[in-house]
Amino acid sequence: MSCGTAPGVLKGETMKKFDVVVIGTAVIDIAIRPVDKSVFDHNFNRIEKPSLLLGGCGVNQSIALSRLGSRTALATIRGNDEFGNLMMSMLAREENPIDVSAVQISPDINTGVSCAFISADGSRHFCTDRGTNAHFNLMDGFDLSVLDQTNILSIAGSFGLPPFDGEEAGKLCLEAQRRGVVTVMDTFTDIYGLGWERAKHMFCAQDYLFPSYDEISDLTGEKDVSRIADVLLDCGAKHVGIKLGAEGCYFKDADQEFRVPAMKGNIIDTTGAGDNFMAGFITGLIRGYDAEACCRLGCAAGFAASCSLGANTGVKSYEQLEQIIKGGEES
Repeated sequence: MSCGTAPGVLKGETMKKFDVVVIGTAVIDIAIRPVDKSVFDHNFNRIEKPSLLLGGCGVNQSIALSRLGSRTALATIRGNDEFGNLMMSMLAREENPIDVSAVQISPDINTGVSCAFISADGSRHFCTDRGTNAHFNLMDGFDLSVLDQTNILSIAGSFGLPPFDGEEAGKLCLEAQRRGVVTVMDTFTDIYGLGWERAKHMFCAQDYLFPSYDEISDLTGEKDVSRIADVLLDCGAKHVGIKLGAEGCYFKDADQEFRVPAMKGNIIDTTGAGDNFMAGFITGLIRGYDAEACCRLGCAAGFAASCSLGANTGVKSYEQLEQIIKGGEES
């Protein structure tokens, strides 16, 4: 597969309708905490008040981008049911509107639902009904003209949307690059067994590829972050970052290699931290920042998300991230 060349950051780009079009999963999250392994030893367990929240990689990233000032559109799929209606109602409450005209509705498959069981230290485990997400092929109803209306196309949580993942995602990203759109992708766990050979079709077409370490280490069979990055660069990605959780992130391309540490503080819930990281990173691209500053914004957004219960409640504004970064530099 032939891949286009990577543009730089977007400073000075011609104004388009959207800064970012996000493609990714959408679910209703039911968050329960605190929960640990002893829950199975007792018939009754005390918990805090459960929370009914929006979730899914596409939704999380879109909300954070919107709050950070980006003109954002979301392409996903939901069911024609109560949870799907609730999802749209909750999205409509965002102060900076998210364009949802590309959200598809399935007439006979339910909206995805995920129960997040969160331990006292913020780590989480999910029980998930993927619902419509498991049947999403964006290309069945996606208007390609939307690519002419955006500066960035972000695939949020690849591996979460079969049968779109793989060849179909690669084709769309290549078409986006052909139209001068910057492509960005991060990954979800390969729960559907896409595998490396099919993943290469979409990794090849990324200007910025930013998986999490555990996910991409399992997929490539490599343990060293520099070697993982080399594999992805050799595959055709132009710039590669690796999210390292509590250790921050690593970045490498043809011209540079560096790490950015994570911010430290009172972690409550790490659900959606990677999605929010990507929103911060993309916000840096929109503002024309260099790669290290983009990564720093990403780490600040991931930290903000982890200090609040829920996958998209912690990030409030760009100014908030500036204060987080300033506080880290002064400490």
